[in-house]
Order: sequence, then structure tokens, then C-alpha cells
Amino acid sequence: MISVIVAAAGTGSRMNHEKKKQFIELSGVPIIVRTLRAFELDEIDEVIVVTGKEDISLIEAMVKDFGIKKVKAVIAGGPRRQDSIYNGLKKVSGDTVLIHDGARPFVSKKMILDHIEKDHKDCGFISAVPSKDTIKLVRDGMVEETLDRSLLYNVQTPQSFETKSLLKAYDYAYKKALSVTDDASVYEAYGKTVKIVNGRYENIKITTPEDLAIGEYMIKTNSK
Repeated sequence: MISVIVAAAGTGSRMNHEKKKQFIELSGVPIIVRTLRAFELDEIDEVIVVTGKEDISLIEAMVKDFGIKKVKAVIAGGPRRQDSIYNGLKKVSGDTVLIHDGARPFVSKKMILDHIEKDHKDCGFISAVPSKDTIKLVRDGMVEETLDRSLLYNVQTPQSFETKSLLKAYDYAYKKALSVTDDASVYEAYGKTVKIVNGRYENIKITTPEDLAIGEYMIKTNSK
């Protein structure tokens, strides 16, 4: 059984918009709805949406109004992303879980299926693309090192794991008071292996006003 957790509890402070970023419309459709539509696949058994407590009813209404069938529950998140995902993990029924950002509406069917087809026993998987930029390690405004770009990847979602194993990793992270920015970091800290699934440069996370413009362009270009 395959479960999906969609993280939609962010406030979108960098967007500088009257709405939280997941509720902003791209070509007339809220970003969160576009994201949820991507997981309306036969291979997906359930989707758990984790959001702010004050936004639960709004997302439930969107799920109903837009005919989203795979969403099993919309639940409250926590103060940090890792708290929200942990809440979601305790609700899923699947042996394998995919975790995805609610503000990444351009995830492809192929990416999702690539994750589902992997063997998740003692191994997690992250979507990632090779870095196009030169990356420098900087401390106190001073460049300490130019990193080898051939070894660097930009990490995206989905990320996928064996559910029970990731829950144990999260229990370990809380025991050690770890603070992380993605689920793979929790898994790595727990001593588990994480491998790459090919991402897509188009699989952007809508974070700033510039991303909205790029998203609108992608939708219009793909509809031609």
C-alpha cells in the first residue's frame, strides 16, 4: 500500500502575498490543488495533507470542490516542517510513504512512479537534479572552499521511505533533539542509506513572486 504525505503548513513569508503560497492560484487553480491532482494515480492508495489548523476546513473544501479522490484526511501540522511530517506519518496506512511539498505542483507522473517502483527496505530515496551552479562554502562572508560541482545535487520532493523505518528515524531525531529541513536528513542521521531518483528542473517549489511567474509560463507553454 502506497501513502503520500503532502506538506502544506507553510506560511509563505517570502512570497509577500495576502494569501499563503499554497492557496495562491496559478492560471485559476490553487497551487495545493495542482499538487494534489498530481497524485490522483491508480498506484496511490491514500494522501494525507498536513496543514495549519486554521486551514484544514479550507483545504477540505478545495478537495471536495475540485473532485480530489485520493485525500484520506487533512490534519494539523506542527511548528516545524519535521513536526508536521511526524504528525502525518502517524496517520498513514501504507508500508511505503512518499513525502511531497504542497508548493511543488509540477511533479511529474514519471517521478512519482519512479519512487513507487523502488525497493525501500533499509533505503530511502530523494528526487534530485545535478547542480547547475558553482557552489562555494562561505563563513563570515569569506569563501573557505569551492565545492566540486560534479558531486552536488539540488534536492526536491517527493522523498520516499519505508513507513515504519522512517517513524523510527523520527523517534531517534526527537530523542537527539535534531532539527532538520528534509526527511532524508532524519533518515541519514538514523544511519540509513539514501539514494537518488532523477528529478526534473521543472519541479520547482513555488516560494517567491518570481516562481509564480515561472509557474504561469510553464503552464501556458505546456498547454500549447
